[in-house]
Amino acid sequence: VGKVLGEGAGGSVRVITRDSDGLTFAVKEFRPRKKNESKEEYAKKCNAEYCVGSTLHHPNIIKTLDILHSSDSSKFFEIMQYCPIDFFGVVMSGRMARSEINCCFKQIVNGVKYLHSNGLAHRDLKLDNCVVTFDGIVKIIDFGSAFVFKYPYEEVSHKATGVVGSDPYLAPEVLSPNKYDCEPVDIWSIGIIYCCMTLRRFPWRCPKSTDSSFKLFVMPDEHPHDYVQSAKDHHTLLTKRKGEKLLNEKLEKGKKEKEKQKENNEKSDKKSDKETFVENPEIKIETDKDQKTDDTASEEGVAKNLEKMKINSTEKQTSVSIETNIKKDKDSKDPKDSKDSNNPNEHADANKKFKQLHGPYRLMRLLPHASRQIISRILEIDPEKRATMKEIYADPWFQSILFCSEDEHEKPVNALNHNHTI
Repeated sequence: VGKVLGEGAGGSVRVITRDSDGLTFAVKEFRPRKKNESKEEYAKKCNAEYCVGSTLHHPNIIKTLDILHSSDSSKFFEIMQYCPIDFFGVVMSGRMARSEINCCFKQIVNGVKYLHSNGLAHRDLKLDNCVVTFDGIVKIIDFGSAFVFKYPYEEVSHKATGVVGSDPYLAPEVLSPNKYDCEPVDIWSIGIIYCCMTLRRFPWRCPKSTDSSFKLFVMPDEHPHDYVQSAKDHHTLLTKRKGEKLLNEKLEKGKKEKEKQKENNEKSDKKSDKETFVENPEIKIETDKDQKTDDTASEEGVAKNLEKMKINSTEKQTSVSIETNIKKDKDSKDPKDSKDSNNPNEHADANKKFKQLHGPYRLMRLLPHASRQIISRILEIDPEKRATMKEIYADPWFQSILFCSEDEHEKPVNALNHNHTI
């Protein structure tokens, strides 16, 4: 038995290595049985979590392999695939590129979509419940809070109750005493995960009115924001800048080539002149003499010019000094610049300048332009208006994300536009 990978309300997870072949696994030891819980109830809960995990087969879901228990059934152990990298640590390292963040986000969404297609909601999606392989494949773990909202061959979705999950990732409706749909709850959580990956901090501690950050978020925006048009404008601007950069690089390259050519020509001319001087020594003597005369004249001219420049410089400095002193006197007498000014417009401008930003844009402005449209829908307060999985997959930005995955033989298939932080 190796080190502890993680601990929670549902139990603790350790690394274990099998002696026969040296393979490594993650083993979850379920929490101890509660005093008011019968052996049968305890065994049923442990086996239920195993049954949920063992039926799931997807590149972005951890593989659940087996369940073991002690002879008296007082302890249960779940054997799972081992993934060595802690996703929370990767995110907080600050080393993730934007393309890597997008890749991980899409992988998580793919995993959640698979769960929902099987009538299962995770209900505790967070950075801590994701792990990563050495090949950059994200795996969702811990199905202790999972809820079956739709059984096979049923059309009706069942609603859940109770506060389940971690505070910063909770959807607002979970805190209400009413029943709620589980799919929008998971979708909200993946939106918070994206914000955490991008900003490396939580937008708020808990989605309730007593949290000042969340209170400001739920307020209406001061001005409407068209995130679709904003993304288009930003894309146009980036394209323009990229074109200008390429043009400048091309011009710079051409300039350097011309300078190099000029330098080569000068070297060639000097070589040619040298050969001429050797062949005609009389010309060389005359040229040296003329050059000496020219140099003497040139030195006299330079001396005169330097004298003129000194005089002009002295005059300019005197002029600037006088103008500066006049301006200082004027400024010191100007009532507009006084700290004790009673100008009402000035105070109004100051209040406007330090006015606290409120509304969803308070958070959206910190995210990449292309992601704002769908993330703003994912983080809709009203679950009825919140983006569905279908809408997420229809979003142009989400569709454009290149992501890593596994083929049918569990071999990694990596995207070419990024490397993973491991």
